Amino acid sequence: MTVWNRALESAGRAWRRSVSIALALHQHDAPLKAGAMAFDLFLGLLPLAAIAGWALAHVYGRTEHGVFNTVIDIAPGPAAELVHEQIRRLVEHGGTIAPVSIIGFIWIAASGIHTAMSAIQSARTGHTRSWFLN
Repeated sequence: MTVWNRALESAGRAWRRSVSIALALHQHDAPLKAGAMAFDLFLGLLPLAAIAGWALAHVYGRTEHGVFNTVIDIAPGPAAELVHEQIRRLVEHGGTIAPVSIIGFIWIAASGIHTAMSAIQSARTGHTRSWFLN
C-alpha cells in the first residue's frame, strides 16, 4: 500500500467519523442543550457576583485603606463617586442580598444540572425520566 493510499484512507475515516459525530450532535439537539446549559451557568454567576459585591462592600465599609480603595481611586471622578455610593448603599441595606443571592444561585445551578441530566438521559435512552425517579 502506497503512502497516498494510506493518506486517502485515513482522510476518509476522519471524514466519516466527523460526519457521524455531526449527525449524532444534530440528532440529540446538542447545540440547543449546550446553549441552555451555558445560559444557566452565566445566569448563575450573577447571584455569585452579588454575593461577592456584598462581601467586598462589608470589607470596604470597615477598612479605608486597601487594594479595593486603591482601585477605586484610580477610576475617573464620576465613576469613583458612583462606586462609593453603591458600596455605601450595600453596606447600609445589604443584609438581604446574601440569602437571596445564595438561593438564586442554587436554583439556577440546579436548573443547569437538570438540563445536563436530561440531555444525558435522552441521548442514552431516547427519553427523559420524571424528576422524582432521578
